[in-house]
Amino acid sequence: MLKAIPDSFTDFATLIDEDYVFIDKTRFLQVYEESKVRISLFLRPRRFGKTMFTELLRYYYDRALKSESDRLFKECYIASHPTPEKSSFYVLRFDFSGISTSGSTEAILDGFRRNIIVGIKNFLSRYPEFMPTDVVQSVTEDNQKTLMDALSRYYRNLELFRDPSSLIGEFLHSLIPQSFKVMVIIDEYDNFTNDVLSRDPRAFGELARKGGALSSFYQYRSSVQ
Repeated sequence: MLKAIPDSFTDFATLIDEDYVFIDKTRFLQVYEESKVRISLFLRPRRFGKTMFTELLRYYYDRALKSESDRLFKECYIASHPTPEKSSFYVLRFDFSGISTSGSTEAILDGFRRNIIVGIKNFLSRYPEFMPTDVVQSVTEDNQKTLMDALSRYYRNLELFRDPSSLIGEFLHSLIPQSFKVMVIIDEYDNFTNDVLSRDPRAFGELARKGGALSSFYQYRSSVQ
């Protein structure tokens, strides 16, 4: 019986668990690690598996997903050729593919900010020990709030986090005292800006200008390793 081709999703766990066609590219995890490049940029054409490769990185390197990693990769090349840094990172992943570009630049930036918050919330769902004290306390004091709702309200507070760079900066800074390795994965980093560029070059210029919210986010530097 022929296996189905995964043409409408990029979730690695679903692909393996439901026995879809999978071309084993895990030997490139070894190549990637041996390159020792601190910042990698993958620019292959559309539908060449960039998102799926970020999923491989996440499942292979995230400490919280070690048991999942052992299970999902058991029939892959990397299972018999494990690398030194397997399951050794705290992985923070962002996906900017679903941001609406039909509104104003302010609305687009708000969507960008929301996706950053989603990435942080996903991280904290795996590592609740890093939950901000103010958020935990607010949930304790108000039983009507769920933890995820409280997190959204906390990170959407413009008085605390005025723009995306201050948001990611403060979050990464909170991890520094822990002295561990953090891997930041950004998928579809230019998806929404390319759409804006194709429709409204002036709006694109406003979004991508030097010193603006987007450029400041991507230029952010942290002492987190």
